[in-house]
Parts: sequence; structure tokens; C-alpha cells
Amino acid sequence: MIILDANVIGAFLDDEHRYHVQASELMRSLASEYLALPAITWAEILVGALKADQVNQVEDVVKRKLGIMIVSEESAEWPFTVAMCRFRTGLKMPDAVVLATAEILDGKLVTFDEKLSNIAAKEGRLNRMPKARRRTK
Repeated sequence: MIILDANVIGAFLDDEHRYHVQASELMRSLASEYLALPAITWAEILVGALKADQVNQVEDVVKRKLGIMIVSEESAEWPFTVAMCRFRTGLKMPDAVVLATAEILDGKLVTFDEKLSNIAAKEGRLNRMPKARRRTK
């Protein structure tokens, strides 16, 4: 199972994003994997979609075309695991949510966030990603 950070989906959806090419390659390489977004991360993505008046389009791409499952954090252990992730790593709450979800679901995560990436790698939770290539103008 691969847990996706919001920045990966954001880069994939935005043709002008500096990591759009890498995000597109990444999503192609993960096509056979079970992909998931924590519900809170999905809400973060939806804020951007609401601002751009593109909720239906974003939902269509994420849920139907990419087949990404939205996972709800309803277990009794989830709040404690998120709190422990945040406490031990110093990550901001959205990143702690992604890392904790990977821990609870025994998955790997993908992100373009350097701090989260480094911590996830140290904890054995980082999925290998294609080498970073920024969009050139």
C-alpha cells in the first residue's frame, strides 16, 4: 500500500507545478499499486479544488481515474499514533498524519516534502521515487 501526500496529487493535477512531470511519472509507475490518501489529506486537496471551482474534476481524477482510496482514520490507535509521530519527529500535523497512516496501514509513503521524505526514509516508510526533475520553462 502506498500512502500519498497532498503535494504529490497537487503536482499531478497542476500542469504548471514545478514537479508535475515527476508526479506524472510517479503516478504511472504506481499504477499497479494500492494507493491511498488519508481523509484529512483528501480534505486538504479539496480546499484547493474548491478555490479553483474544480471539485468534480479533481474527484473524478483522484477517485476514478487514479483509483485512489480515501482512508478514514477511525481506529482507536490512530490519534495516539499521529501524536507520537508529531512528538518524535517535529513534523507539522498534515505530515504527521501521512506518516502515521503509513505506519498504521503498514505502507510506504510518497511525498515531495524533503523533511517528511527524510524522516520516512529513516523509518523505512519511504517508497522509492523517480529522480526529481523540475519543469523547465
